[in-house]
Order: sequence, then C-alpha cells, then structure tokens
Amino acid sequence: DKNYTIANGTRPLYIIKNSDGTIENADNGKTYTYCRDGIWYEVTKEVNGKTYEFSDKNYRLADGTWPLYIVKNSDGTIENADNGKTYTHGRDDRWYEPTKEVNGKTYEFTDRNYRLADGTWPLYVITNPDGTIENADNGKTYTHRSDGRWHEVE
Repeated sequence: DKNYTIANGTRPLYIIKNSDGTIENADNGKTYTYCRDGIWYEVTKEVNGKTYEFSDKNYRLADGTWPLYIVKNSDGTIENADNGKTYTHGRDDRWYEPTKEVNGKTYEFTDRNYRLADGTWPLYVITNPDGTIENADNGKTYTHRSDGRWHEVE
C-alpha cells in the first residue's frame, strides 16, 4: 500500500522491510534505500568492477550536481560512480577535482587562504619555488604582501 517506487520507475509488489530502513525487493532480491527525492535506490552500484555506495549526503560538486553513488577514500576524497573522477572537499562545502588542466599546465586545487588583492580566492594554483603562486583562472602570478593579500607580480 505504500509507495516504494524504485529508481527504474517500477514498484515492487512484495518487499521485506529491514531494520536499518532499507527494503528488499522480492522480485529481484536487491536491497534499496530511501532518498530525499522520494525514490528508492539500490544500496550499492557496481561500475567497472568497483562497488560504489549510495549516498544521500550533501556531496555537491562544483558543477552543482550531486553524485548518488560514491566511494569514500581514506584520504577524505570521494570517487563519483558517474564519471570515475575523484573529488576533494572545499571550504565552500562543494567538492572539486584535485587538479585542473589549463593550457597544458596542471594546477592543484587549493583550500588555502590565497586571498587576492581584488578580494577573490583562486581555487586552482601552481605554487612556485620562489613563494609566488600562479592562478589558473587568469594565468597571472601573485606574491604575498604584508597586507595579508596576494598581489599581481608586475
């Protein structure tokens, strides 16, 4: 009598309610968990031999999407089942790819306080041996000054 619509749009006629809040579909023996969108999703998903777990947590990616299936890595990163990419958590509560390729250069994601003179914070930088940083957004080099901000190198 309850609406147990699963992700593929079907509704199982017979289920087992598990003590952890999941349900088991009698038709296929798969276990499903409830999502905030009102749909029931498989607890795990197999992709390229890897088992990803369903997540209803706030793993909002930089592009505004939420992966439903992830692997939580021991270093605090997550891997997205949709694209196999790894993401790291940013101070704005979004998840970012650890590196970004721009014009043949690889910039590292940073959550450090590299506040630029214009008040912005670059997300991807190259840290140079001389202590300057290069911003992936514009390719400019910045140096740290006594005012606590990073200023463009002339």
